[in-house]
Parts: sequence; C-alpha cells; structure tokens
Amino acid sequence: MGQNLILNMDDHGWVVCAFNRTTEKVDSFLAKEAKGTKVVGAHSLPEMVAKLKKPRRVMLLVKGESGICAKSGDEPCCDWVGEDGAGHYVKMVHNGIEYGDMQLICEAYHLMKDALGMSCDEMREVSHHPTPTGEALVEKIRDAAGQKGTGKWTAISGLDFGTPTTLIAESVFARCLSALKVIYFSLLLYFLCLRRKLDKSNINNQTKKDH
Repeated sequence: MGQNLILNMDDHGWVVCAFNRTTEKVDSFLAKEAKGTKVVGAHSLPEMVAKLKKPRRVMLLVKGESGICAKSGDEPCCDWVGEDGAGHYVKMVHNGIEYGDMQLICEAYHLMKDALGMSCDEMREVSHHPTPTGEALVEKIRDAAGQKGTGKWTAISGLDFGTPTTLIAESVFARCLSALKVIYFSLLLYFLCLRRKLDKSNINNQTKKDH
C-alpha cells in the first residue's frame, strides 16, 4: 500500500486517502502507523474517488511481474533479500550511507576552502575530478540541503538495534543546520529592513526637532 510514501506525503502537508483491496490493511494502518496524522482511509474505489479533491491525483503501486531490466553483462544488478519489505529496508540503509558519503565530501570541501584557503581549481586538481564545463559548479550550488527522510530513518533504526550509525546521524544533523541557514538569512533580511525603517524614522524625527 506504500505506507511510507503516504506518511512522507503527510509529513509534507498533503492530505492522503489510503486504499488497499485488503481493507483490513487500511484499518490497521490508520490505527497504528498513521494514527494521529491527517491520513484518511477508504474501503472501496468509489469511496476513495469520492474523498479525493478535484483535480484528483492518484498514486498507484503495482506489484512487478516483469523481468529485471538493470543488468551488468548478463547478471542482474539486484537480488532477493527477504520478505515483508526487506528490499525497501536495504534501499533505505543504502540511501543513509550516501548521506554519510555526501557529508564527507562537504567536510573535505570545507577544510580545503576555509582551512587551507585552496581555490576551486586547486581542489579540482587534488580530487582529480574535472567538470564537464570547466566551471566550478560547487560555487553555484545553494548552501542548503533538503532531505526526504531515509537518513533519519536509518539513524533511528540504528538506535533501535543498538548499532552505531554516528556518521549518518551527524549527516542528518548537518542537513538540518543547513536548512536553518535559509531561515537565518530571512530573519537577517527582515531585521535589516526593520533597522533601516527605524533609522529613517529617527532621522525624520530629528529633522522635525531641528526645524
């Protein structure tokens, strides 16, 4: 039924109607994982359609029965890892590891730029990673990272199992801090504008007193 997709959409402010041909799964989902959210359920297709706001948007998950397309040579690039969403769990951890990989790259860039004072050209020589355009693309990227939750879920799972996932957890925290940077600059701009208004008001008041 795509429970994690539904919960992700709920986290981002969407009101979602969940439907499954096995209606007991809908009831169980609403009573457990989706309890306290804005998610609603339906026991039939007509009921689901009636609950959707126009223009209706439907996300349909279909069980795959086709052959494997992703291959390396004649070997498939995937494998069966177990029942009950085990493959999704492995993919989640894979994404969590990538959080750590990207954080390591970010910290290496930070050290080379701010601690060693290296230019983008010097960093490119060290990393042996030429850009297709010849430009320093990293300087054009906004310093604020978003996230969809897989890193957070991996860190939480590590806590549940008593397995240290410190790099992944710190990577999630770093993304949270970078997101606050946008809020910081918005507040800074607001207070600068407010100060400018106050300064202008003080000047006008002083001018009136002088006259």
